[in-house]
Amino acid sequence: MEEVEARLRRRSSALSLSATEYLYELRGHTGAVRDVRFCHGDKHIVTASEDGTLRLWKTENTACERRYYEHEGGQPMTAVDLSQDESRILSSSWDKRLRLGDLETGQQLWSAKHESMLTGCTLGASSQGRGQLALSSGNNGTMCMWDTEKEARRPLHTFAGHSSTVTSCQVSVERNVAVTTSMDMSAKVWDLRSPHRCLLTLKNHINVVCNCHLTRCGRYLLTSGYDRLAYLTDICLGDFRSNGSTALALHEGCVGSCRFSPKGNYMVTCGYDAVFAVWNRHDNSLHYKLKNGHEDWIMAADFSADEMWIATASKDCCVRVWTVASAPKETYEDPKKMLGLNVQHCVCCHREFSALDTGGLKVIGEEQAGWCVLCRLKNPSRVYAIP
Repeated sequence: MEEVEARLRRRSSALSLSATEYLYELRGHTGAVRDVRFCHGDKHIVTASEDGTLRLWKTENTACERRYYEHEGGQPMTAVDLSQDESRILSSSWDKRLRLGDLETGQQLWSAKHESMLTGCTLGASSQGRGQLALSSGNNGTMCMWDTEKEARRPLHTFAGHSSTVTSCQVSVERNVAVTTSMDMSAKVWDLRSPHRCLLTLKNHINVVCNCHLTRCGRYLLTSGYDRLAYLTDICLGDFRSNGSTALALHEGCVGSCRFSPKGNYMVTCGYDAVFAVWNRHDNSLHYKLKNGHEDWIMAADFSADEMWIATASKDCCVRVWTVASAPKETYEDPKKMLGLNVQHCVCCHREFSALDTGGLKVIGEEQAGWCVLCRLKNPSRVYAIP
């Protein structure tokens, strides 16, 4: 591991930026800023702080445009998340409360009480396409799933399996899975359709696992921990079972937060060593690092929608926004193609479908060779593949 860290430091020396190169900073919180999110086409930034408040900032003039509801007794906020249409904002706090509000008006729309102090939260659309599902993680070792369209007397499901505090949670709506990280040094992937089914347990880290994030299609998982490492895992193809996950080694302290960019081109890791690093997701190379970007721990980071900016939140009570140098061309990878599937257009209905790769075998029944499964069911015919 020491050789890996030394090699990465040598390679990254020319990519280091100075702490004076941030575009602007947001000041106003009186406590550590625990989480940060870009929203409204990168025209605004939402922050959650240990001073118990949520704030909305304008990126144009760095002014605090709105201060949202406070949690009970000014208890510290632990996480914030936005709905896909950015109309709703979800927050979690040490007061055990999960709150959903209107991002435009600041009105509280829904709330729920967890059995323990909350460490994280995330939002996802329901599988029926109506309403929102909220996930919350707590220090009692569980993750709860809530329906925000219903009165929150109790959660829809409770996911129990960790032996210690669940430190974070993330969801992939496309794959119907959620991920939790824990102080028991593991990360778990759960089937949202069954509260008792753990699909996968990862034990890459040798200390507390602090944070996790999924790509939009749910293929790649990024975790970070107290062992000064972040791990990238392809949880769909499963090659990590034989080859292991990819370690991202750079930090000299706990890696407290990690995140993918919206299009999946970049990853960011930030730590208690006041360093944040940007990595290229395609080849796992270091894009650049910034040392001493804040006066204290960097607790969270987020990419803008166009992957041109990064916002970092720190224990020094401020948020700073940086430019992502040499950003790549805009790319969007289709989730099916990212899963390694052969995507074709049906010659009958012209819709995309995932076709089986026959590996060079000859297909008998040419009239249906390019048909999707729905069109084949409407017009049944036996199709075989032979050498």
